[in-house]
Amino acid sequence: MNRKAMQKSSSKPPQKKDFSLYVQNMPYSLGSEELGALFSAFGEVTSATVITKKRRSMGYGFVTYSSLDDAVIATSVMNGYILSHFLPYLKRALKVKKKKKKETKRKEKKRKEKRKVYF
Repeated sequence: MNRKAMQKSSSKPPQKKDFSLYVQNMPYSLGSEELGALFSAFGEVTSATVITKKRRSMGYGFVTYSSLDDAVIATSVMNGYILSHFLPYLKRALKVKKKKKKETKRKEKKRKEKRKVYF
């Protein structure tokens, strides 16, 4: 096999772009379906997940869009949005931001090594 053929066979498949948003400060009564319906006004939502522990909402979740433009618009509009129709006496403003990527162990180790100060 020639070199180009080997490079093609060993190359990784193209990675799918992930336009995920981290949504926090949500009412505990808000479910995944309602979260998806709430954010679908800004574009095509591929997934909406409310994080739960022992069947109870933790108050945060993730919304994934199919395009970057939709995610940017949703972030700018929904950040600070008050969901008063769920509990009228409890007005909580949503906090929406771009989901952070997890660091690989190698990058995390390098970052920790840079922090070490030797005297």
